[in-house]
Amino acid sequence: YTTVSSGGLISISAGALANYTTLKNASAILYGSANSTTVSSGSILNVEHGASATYTTISSGGTENVNALATAAYDTIKSGGVENVYGVAIGAVINKGGIQNIVGGEADSATISSGASQILTSGAYASSTTIGSGGYQSIESSTATKTTIGSGGLPYIAHGTVTSTVIDSYGSQL
Repeated sequence: YTTVSSGGLISISAGALANYTTLKNASAILYGSANSTTVSSGSILNVEHGASATYTTISSGGTENVNALATAAYDTIKSGGVENVYGVAIGAVINKGGIQNIVGGEADSATISSGASQILTSGAYASSTTIGSGGYQSIESSTATKTTIGSGGLPYIAHGTVTSTVIDSYGSQL
C-alpha cells in the first residue's frame, strides 16, 4: 500500500508490479504493471507502451491515460473522472459523470451507466458495449459493434460504422 501525494511522482519500471497505490494530487508513470490504483483529484496515471493497469479507480478530477500498446482492464471511472484510451481498455465501468475517451484505441466490454459518456474518435473501435438507461456513446469516424442499448441509452453516430446492435425496449439509436 503506497500513497503518493502533493505533487509527488512515482515511476513503475518494466517488469515491476505496484499494488494498491493511491495518487493524491500526484502522478504515476507506469512501464510495468499496476493493480488497484486509485487516481484522486489532481492526479494523473500514465500507462505507457507495453504496460498494464488493472482495477484502477479514477475519482473526480483524476485522469488515466492509456497510451498506444498499453492495456487497462476493469477500471471504474467515477463522476468527474476521465480515462483517455489510445491503447486498449477492457471491461471499464463508467459511472454517472465519468468520461471515457477512446482516441484511435479500442474499448471492449465497457458499461456506460446513467449520466456517463463514452466518446469514440479518430478511428477508435468499441466492442460489446452496454449502454444503460441515460448512458451516452458518441461514435465519430470510428466503429462500434455488438452494442447493447438499454432503455433510455443513447448512442450518437456521426460518420461512423455500427454493426450487430441490440436495442432493448425504449432504447434508441441516432
